[in-house]
Amino acid sequence: MFHKFYENESINCLLFLKYIERIRFYELKEGANNLELLYTIQLENADEVQHQRRLISESIVPLMNLLNSKNLNSNYQLDTSSYVASFSRKKKRHHKETNYWLVLNYLDSLLEAEAYFQKKFKRNIGDYKFIPNVGLALPLGDLDVTGKLFCFLPLPVNMPFQVSVHGYFAVSTNRRTLWSAADNEDLAVDASARLKVKWNHYLFEKVLPKAWAKFLRELPSNVPNIQPNDVNKFWPIVNSDKKSVLSNIFCKDLLQNVITNLDIKDHVFKGPSTSNTIGTVY
Repeated sequence: MFHKFYENESINCLLFLKYIERIRFYELKEGANNLELLYTIQLENADEVQHQRRLISESIVPLMNLLNSKNLNSNYQLDTSSYVASFSRKKKRHHKETNYWLVLNYLDSLLEAEAYFQKKFKRNIGDYKFIPNVGLALPLGDLDVTGKLFCFLPLPVNMPFQVSVHGYFAVSTNRRTLWSAADNEDLAVDASARLKVKWNHYLFEKVLPKAWAKFLRELPSNVPNIQPNDVNKFWPIVNSDKKSVLSNIFCKDLLQNVITNLDIKDHVFKGPSTSNTIGTVY
């Protein structure tokens, strides 16, 4: 079981956690007095990225308290944190493997989310613990990976592009998928099921595109040596070979919504090559 976890999840389990920096697995063999270390997974540059890693999580509770008490000012600063995290993993008698990940966390307007659900359903987001917080991550050493879906920890759901996506999603009871219209029949206007489905759509349609636009804008500073041909791998371009029912429901308009949140001055496209005055634009 430990080996399967190490091979299949390992670093993924630390990506969007805020306070856990190391996971170790030990074995106590029959008749032995000392534990034997089998596997270690850890955030190598924890001290360097600690502030950015915890920035949003530490602001959520105070902001939600202000929202619930009707004292949240519309001028409050929206939070974004992005950083390059160095994760390593090591198993007994093997060399340590180190991978660098670009990670972004984003908290959207609580007031906008509250207004939306009040208008549509006359419900407070705080009553359902709906928080417009999402995250994105991609390993810089392997841009051809398949992204995963997270709600803090990874869900057994692949994304149809390379980037992994985290959010305060409404997940099924067994944590194997998200609430969607296909999962339930109780879709009365005021039903809890309907609210969960609409919340997941809200995150994908309203919040995630804003976060992704920031993710692309900050690429030059976070990854200064990025190759022009790799820029498109950071976009939510759906791979038709990786489509699923879930991606058809939630990701069909994601790319267009990201583009809508970009400004004409944003440096997020591949530019012309030196041998081509026009070049290729994605």
